[in-house]
Amino acid sequence: MLSNPSMRFRIIVKRENVMKKFSLALVLASALGGAMSASAGYSDLLLHGNSCYNTTAGVTLSYTQWGPMNPSTTTGAYVNCPMHLPDFNYTSVYMQLEGWSRNSSASKLSCTMHMTGGDGYNMTQSTATVPYNTAAAGIATTSFSPTSWNVWPYLTCYIPPNNGNGYSYLSTIYLQGSY
Repeated sequence: MLSNPSMRFRIIVKRENVMKKFSLALVLASALGGAMSASAGYSDLLLHGNSCYNTTAGVTLSYTQWGPMNPSTTTGAYVNCPMHLPDFNYTSVYMQLEGWSRNSSASKLSCTMHMTGGDGYNMTQSTATVPYNTAAAGIATTSFSPTSWNVWPYLTCYIPPNNGNGYSYLSTIYLQGSY
């Protein structure tokens, strides 16, 4: 037992301050949780370029920490990128593409988001193209309103050949569907 009443008072005050801080942390955490669940009108997905697989015969891609790279000097390469967003009735889709597009000719690093309806015919698509860049990674965005979102969304990307300006890389792809 504490014989000094002053010391006892300080311990009680200190405990109350700790409890107030803990209570405040709980209130903030629950408020943040409520705000996040109230604004959950979207689904998003982040893909590294290395998750994409080559579909171009005769071109062998190199996979590096920056993503797939096309070493060919004559032929561009197409890759398919696996993606899964939950099946909602999306009102808009946003895509951000990051990578190096070092081919100075007309062919640039690009990705196209395709959405095919359940009937197999109702297709919507949009393309993001990274402008020519040699030093730092470039970013391109696109957004669109799908006419149908059912079970078949897919993503294809084009990696241009090296025309003497360096290799092009597909680094990351960010997708967000709003519903």
